[in-house]
Amino acid sequence: MKRDIFWIVTDEHRVDGIGAYGNHWIKTPNLDRLASNGVLFERAYCQSPACVASRASFLSGMYPSTTENMWFDPTRSSLKFFPEILQENGYHTVNVGKEHHNRERSPFNESFLKEAPKEGWPGSLSAEFIKREKELNILKRKSTFKKLIVGGTNPLPANEAECANRVHRSIQYLENYQQNPSPILFRLSLLYPHTPVIPPEPFDTLYDASLMEYPSDSVKSKGVIDFEKKVYQQISGTKGMTRSEIMHMRKSYYGLCSYVDEEIGNFINYLENNWQRPYLIVFHSDHGNLLGEHDLNEKFNMYEPSRQVPLIIQGHNIPRGKRIKPFTELVDIAPTLLEYTGIKSVEKMEGKSLIPLMNHPSIRWRDYAFTEHRIFTPHDLFQHPALQDYVLTEIEGKRGYDVVSLAKIIEDQNLDWYKLEGTPYKWWGPIFQCIRTDRYAMNVRPIWKEGQGKDFMGTLYDLEIDPHETNNLFKSKKYETIKNQMLLLLKNHFKQNSTGDRK
Repeated sequence: MKRDIFWIVTDEHRVDGIGAYGNHWIKTPNLDRLASNGVLFERAYCQSPACVASRASFLSGMYPSTTENMWFDPTRSSLKFFPEILQENGYHTVNVGKEHHNRERSPFNESFLKEAPKEGWPGSLSAEFIKREKELNILKRKSTFKKLIVGGTNPLPANEAECANRVHRSIQYLENYQQNPSPILFRLSLLYPHTPVIPPEPFDTLYDASLMEYPSDSVKSKGVIDFEKKVYQQISGTKGMTRSEIMHMRKSYYGLCSYVDEEIGNFINYLENNWQRPYLIVFHSDHGNLLGEHDLNEKFNMYEPSRQVPLIIQGHNIPRGKRIKPFTELVDIAPTLLEYTGIKSVEKMEGKSLIPLMNHPSIRWRDYAFTEHRIFTPHDLFQHPALQDYVLTEIEGKRGYDVVSLAKIIEDQNLDWYKLEGTPYKWWGPIFQCIRTDRYAMNVRPIWKEGQGKDFMGTLYDLEIDPHETNNLFKSKKYETIKNQMLLLLKNHFKQNSTGDRK
């Protein structure tokens, strides 16, 4: 008998936004209960800290370098997503909420409510919302090119806001599907706690900002790549925000996490009380989030709170109350669900099924987690002759590193990025690659030096003595052996074939 699968995906959800991951003051009773009745993966990592690239990756079970989606790029059109494999084997597949994978066709038989919420998005704010911004205590980022809302109160009541709307629609659909004999893959895809960070009442005042801890690693990091830091600041930096504004952002975010938990609880309660067939629940986020650490907000970066994600699996024939310590990755979700349903696919995947690990947590698994990302950086423009005059006069001058203007120049002149020779990628672009082991985290990007071949620039952190990743050791002579070992791991990662047998 093929079992039903209920797949819950949140967006930009930090692991400390869930009590079961060790945050003892946050109120998330429903996800905590899900973890206590199932398996919690303590060290799960996304394959890209960007929504679209991450989603294309876990839908296919392939790394972003294989999907060809490293940012908000088009996903390789020939790539098959695992819901389509389920369809070929008798499953009906449904999505409620955000898809966001940049492949032209949807992998689901049916998909509903894919649009963004009506309130809180730049460019679509209603006159009523703008009029009430002060009343709603709305906080916006100041120095970034998108002034996203990162704190305040949702103008909608809790039972009408984004999560409640999608949960209600999901339950409504399932009520009508209950008697359908076909097994179902049902995905509830929630936008929150992604920006705009506007929890509805009473979650907007659930936590007291004065009692919360200020991010200890918001200080200036040592040895961080200068161009990288400046680009991140323009995309998602917190420059110009006061300490009280940072704390307002943090308490709003955690309040939104508790709202998400309540609505997930409503969905799970419906299943427990009404669904008669055996089923599995899978919960995870697409990536994490920064809340002032390193003077940054959101994702797009390679710091730990952005790479690490919550992952919980609970249901029929799944162990109860287990915590899994080995490294796991979101590319593992597709092969896990295929094995759970007993489907053997001819499609190769780079992830591997978590079923053996859940049944035998002490077996040898992975020695590291891998994340990769492509981001627009001014550094690349210094390597493009056609932009030399512009770069030297405008970028190093008074205007500083202007990401938006540079992107427009690239687009207007129809210029390509320099080619990363010697890498497995099929496009041109600046790539960040991260290897995270038990003790170290290394984030590098290949660079091509004329006449010298490929080199690397990057960051290396010793997490045993520097858990907040503030002291870059990439150029340290003392850590040169470690750096070379990490680079070898990266090289070997790409030598592995697409069978998921990486150790």
